[in-house]
Amino acid sequence: MSDGTDNAIDGYGNNANELTVTNQVPSLTAGTTAATPASVQAVGANATVLSATFDDLEQPGVGAFTVTFRVREPDDTTELTLANAAPNGSQGVTIVDNGGGSYTASLSWDPADGQTLGAYDLYFEVNDGIDSAIDGFAANTNELALLDVVPNEVPVVSAGATTSSPASVYPAGSGTVTLSAAFSDADVPGVGAFTVGFSVRQPDDSTVVVVVTNSGDGVNGVTISDSGGPPDPTISTSR
Repeated sequence: MSDGTDNAIDGYGNNANELTVTNQVPSLTAGTTAATPASVQAVGANATVLSATFDDLEQPGVGAFTVTFRVREPDDTTELTLANAAPNGSQGVTIVDNGGGSYTASLSWDPADGQTLGAYDLYFEVNDGIDSAIDGFAANTNELALLDVVPNEVPVVSAGATTSSPASVYPAGSGTVTLSAAFSDADVPGVGAFTVGFSVRQPDDSTVVVVVTNSGDGVNGVTISDSGGPPDPTISTSR
């Protein structure tokens, strides 16, 4: 300090180690690592996406992190490293900034045709260049099933989901009605996987008129559109 004429100094030697700058260690919740879908068929091109969400209050941006993804085979011993200390955009890893210091890392894995069948454990590790946070196998047991044949998820439709627009029409003339129904399928197979049928029952509560049956998208006036997924996309169907 100075009074304009003379100086007084409290030097470094008198103030050693007075300030410590520490790193904010990345954090995560045990069991955050997941596989979507959680069951995949071993043979053929059937990928699953491994993902984990973590936090870093320093909000350094996705470029500060490297991540590791591993899976452990059903023997609970053999480990496969799918990505090792990989930054965003490397080794198939994507890291997304969710805002507010939250990040999600993901990796798509298509198991080899000869991969061992059974339930797999998952492992995730994130490093910010100084410290690491680990979501280990113990917190993510049997998260992914590798199957010979993946069981089919039955489409789901809510009672009363089928509607008519408009709800009233005159029989004479060229007026048309659009019949529609929303349903979901957790397999997310795409619109091309479905066939649909529409029928109407006349006021005698007995006579049924089949409008269309077993028709896919673009067939017999049917339109099937996917309004989003996964895991449960909604499909709108009209005739």
